[in-house]
Amino acid sequence: MEEDTPQDISARMKSIQIIGKEKDEAKILTAFQKKKGKEIGSDARDIQFYVNNQKALGLVLKQKKNRKSIRIIDKEKDEAKILTEFQKKKGKEKGRDARDIQFYVNNQKALGLVLNRKKILGYAMYPALAIAIQFAIGQKYAFPDGRPACTTPDDNVEVCGLRDLLQEGVSTLRVLVAFILGGFVVRVVSVWQTRRTAYLSLCGGAREMIIRVAGMLPSTSDPESINNRETMIRWIILGFELSVLKARDSIDSHEGRMYLKYLGLLKGNEWEKMVDGDRHTTVWSWMMAKTTKLNKDGVLTDIYAQSLCDSIADIRGRANDLMSRLNRDQPVPYSSTVGTLINLQLIITSVWKGVVWSVWSFNKEGNSWGRPIQIIDLVIFFINVIALGILYDLSQILYNPFGPRVIDLPHKAVGGGIRKFGKELTSCDFPSTVTGDAQETLSISKRELEYLDELVEGEDEEIKSSLHFDQIPFSNGENYVSSLYPSFLGRKNLVPSILK
Repeated sequence: MEEDTPQDISARMKSIQIIGKEKDEAKILTAFQKKKGKEIGSDARDIQFYVNNQKALGLVLKQKKNRKSIRIIDKEKDEAKILTEFQKKKGKEKGRDARDIQFYVNNQKALGLVLNRKKILGYAMYPALAIAIQFAIGQKYAFPDGRPACTTPDDNVEVCGLRDLLQEGVSTLRVLVAFILGGFVVRVVSVWQTRRTAYLSLCGGAREMIIRVAGMLPSTSDPESINNRETMIRWIILGFELSVLKARDSIDSHEGRMYLKYLGLLKGNEWEKMVDGDRHTTVWSWMMAKTTKLNKDGVLTDIYAQSLCDSIADIRGRANDLMSRLNRDQPVPYSSTVGTLINLQLIITSVWKGVVWSVWSFNKEGNSWGRPIQIIDLVIFFINVIALGILYDLSQILYNPFGPRVIDLPHKAVGGGIRKFGKELTSCDFPSTVTGDAQETLSISKRELEYLDELVEGEDEEIKSSLHFDQIPFSNGENYVSSLYPSFLGRKNLVPSILK
């Protein structure tokens, strides 16, 4: 049997590639023929045009997929660096608690908001000013009395007097800035907490409204009842999301509309019928009108209708303006005054440091940077600049807690939980203990009984005989543990405590 030559092998491989290519094109041609409803013999130009379009589309999609994968890889690389640093710092390998890792990553991101490269370069302006003054004044012309300078009250009076005068001014401003900046930071953090509390109150109001609607509207499965429940609960969630969009200054934006459509909260021409700037309030008015109609139709009693209307009015007040700039923003003159005082403090301190360093430089004949005291003083001064700058910048960092940053409210998770809660209650899938369809009894498996026997083994017989499952509270035991309970109810076991 003759062996294949390299030319034969190459020709065979080429034919296999051609056959594979023809198979792929045959699939495209078949799909095209089915789509157009044509049989074999269709116009070859149309078929070739379709094949070329499919190839071009596949190339574009492949490029998009590659770009997306590159972005994902870059993101994973950045997070991998943070995680690697965290693992090295803690000396632990893979398998550590994911919550600890995420907490570390979030801390790193939050630190980047407070102190980043751009801000550090801005803060470096003041030490640079001090160094420039040092080199400008630390020359012979500024010290006509020669070395050593500023050792007696009479030598080099101009520079030494300027140094003492600036030091007095720095001391005076330091006390004033510390007092005013302290109150300013307290006010900033207080407003930040108030806005987060307002969001928490809105979340509670939305859940309360969902519970009321699901409990008061008829739980029957006819189309009209289902539509009433779905519409009312959808409007509650829609008003909730619109309130957050208003806090993000996106309530009237196209992006906000697409976001609500993506969540499935908009239907028909509801967006067009909303009042610009007060879209969330418009939704609450729809709910009030719907409640009134259901009351007139006999679906809701007067008491239920009044209760729902009160809840609607309450949640409207909570969702009116989460940012509430009218009464929560810092007064502009106050913020400007604090910022001006800080800048004046830093400028005067920079000039004072420059004069002090110029004296050191002159006395050491320009070699003061070789002394540790010069470097340490520069580092301390730079830290002081950064501290004052960060404290003032908190007014900008903590201004709006409704953004996408890691320090902002986790609206994606919280809103998702409320939407899921509303969706589940829309179906009115209540247990039989609510509907009264069956009498349920508590069943305990043999394994559970054996587990309880092990728990109470060796304990007092009176305690053992007092075990009743209807007396077990919903708790992890931490709030009820005391010397009155058996040892197995301690904090380490985290077993629900048992009330006598």
